Amino acid sequence: MTMPDHPAPHDPTAVGPGFVLDATQVARLPGDAPVVPQSVEQPPVLVNAAAYPTAGGPRWSRRGVIATVSVLLCAALGGGLAWATSVADTPPAPKQFDLRGTFTLYDTDFDARDGGCVGNGGYDDIAAGTRVVVYDNAAKVLATSVLGKGHRGTGECEFAFTAKGIRVGVGSVQVEVSDRGKIKFSEQAARTGDVHLELGNN
Repeated sequence: MTMPDHPAPHDPTAVGPGFVLDATQVARLPGDAPVVPQSVEQPPVLVNAAAYPTAGGPRWSRRGVIATVSVLLCAALGGGLAWATSVADTPPAPKQFDLRGTFTLYDTDFDARDGGCVGNGGYDDIAAGTRVVVYDNAAKVLATSVLGKGHRGTGECEFAFTAKGIRVGVGSVQVEVSDRGKIKFSEQAARTGDVHLELGNN
């Protein structure tokens, strides 16, 4: 029994009569120019530079360096200006001070004068306008003043005085009212008004 002829399976790559395959597997007629394969340009691959640090440490751009230097300079200048402002706001230390004190005369008999009191008898040199002299330890005159108006109390007459322009750092001072002798006080007492002299029987 003879089997019927069946057509061979269709080959999709088979080339029809009269065609040839070129290097790109494109069927063409003999004599046609071969098709040159076109290269497809691949998009550039972006790389995260931060994920791949260089061996020499971080690389600084010129703009980054300038910005960093500017920040540091501003900080330094700001600190300098703040320091200069602080120094300018600080008042200079005084070079002189005024000595304020009192002189109290104790007695049972006072004369009245100009609404105040003055010494009498052996104390008649104690009155408003009596000279006050401030000396240093070497008896050099530092300042002079006078007694103010006397204010009478019970058995006393008190006078106030102020000697101006005594230099800071003198150490100690000696104060004399009229010619009654020098009384020594520390510079601290002289600067804080803790200078009090007394005369008479109290």
